[in-house]
Amino acid sequence: MKITLVKTLGISSLIAAHGQFDAIITKCFQAHFDGIYDWFDEDIGVSSTLCDEDIKSNEDANLVKARILTSWKWAGIKFWIITDAGHEIITVLLPEEY
Repeated sequence: MKITLVKTLGISSLIAAHGQFDAIITKCFQAHFDGIYDWFDEDIGVSSTLCDEDIKSNEDANLVKARILTSWKWAGIKFWIITDAGHEIITVLLPEEY
């Protein structure tokens, strides 16, 4: 199955302004893709902002290929990664772009 990764205009603008942000997104995407919904990396200052209930919801959704949403924060920037139902499209976006 082919998975398409989409980065919104807001995310693309932040990548253009902060080049290292793309590497941050890549690390968060990998955690999201691997089902590690409470991941954090103190060295680069990024962390998941999900509560235990949301983590459990994502774990259940992963079993039936339902929508998965992870929430991340880096340098004061909050962003989401959403896998659509069916798990064919993954979108990285700012909360205000939802």
